[in-house]
Amino acid sequence: MTNINQQGKYPLFGPGQFLFRPFYFNDTGDLQPGLRVNLPLVRIILLHSFRNSIQAEPAHMGTRNFKSFTITIAVVIYLLTASWSASGQSMYIRLRDYCKKLPAGFEEIPGFRKDSLNKIGNYILGKHEKGEPALILFADRNNAKISQLSELWFYIAQNYYKVKNVSVFSGGLEPTSFDHRIVPSIQHAGLILIPPQQYMNNLIYYINAGKRFPDYSMFAKPIDYHLNPHDHFLFVGTCPEMEKVSYLNYGAEQRVLLLWDNPSSWDDTPVEQKKYESCAAEIARDMFYIMDYVKKEEKARKKGKGKRFPGNF
Repeated sequence: MTNINQQGKYPLFGPGQFLFRPFYFNDTGDLQPGLRVNLPLVRIILLHSFRNSIQAEPAHMGTRNFKSFTITIAVVIYLLTASWSASGQSMYIRLRDYCKKLPAGFEEIPGFRKDSLNKIGNYILGKHEKGEPALILFADRNNAKISQLSELWFYIAQNYYKVKNVSVFSGGLEPTSFDHRIVPSIQHAGLILIPPQQYMNNLIYYINAGKRFPDYSMFAKPIDYHLNPHDHFLFVGTCPEMEKVSYLNYGAEQRVLLLWDNPSSWDDTPVEQKKYESCAAEIARDMFYIMDYVKKEEKARKKGKGKRFPGNF
């Protein structure tokens, strides 16, 4: 697969493009002045510097001592920032209230879709049984609406249920741009959107789930985007067209189709926002179902009552 990012069309980093910003949001999601440090990006930079220091050959003892000192400081800062950002993560009050209501709708999930959701959950459980990370990629034609919402709500559900060793991604066959029509549905749920930035012809939205959460970047990108997995991942198609895509060519191990009614047919009508909010709510509920399923099965397994999951269907 061609790494399209080499053409400069897509941003280099994923979650968060900045080191600092002069504002933050309090627990109720209100904007407040104050310095905000992008800790995930700081750790990426520190880790990169650390690797470079390890690989560098010192010219003399003084350089070696200085290098050791630099490495020590970098490791300490890395650990402190990792601990700082991981501690006390709590979602905004409105978002937390929205999330609490989602499990009440599990019984309304159609049987055919619940089968697909269980397959995704079983894939995650199978990977965890092997001690491997579970990588999930949602894909559709343009990576503009459904696959973006799927990635976002999978990420929120994962953090809500505190399911570890899982990473989520999204991509499109012919990526266009993050569709502005899904923005109100995201805000309706209590998530905070930072005004988008323009990168080439692509809009990058930064979404925040809580005061101590890192900003989560959302933008249209190809399936083989350089930060997406290229092997050992689950390919989740969110439109019927993905059934014909050769997922093996992208390095995926398995494929699951997960389909919702696309609200695009209601664009530019009086009920547009209502239809998008309804679709987003279904996707959010279904992503929470996956994590609820995984959490319950893992708890049962610890008690010796869980099933065995080979990681395939």
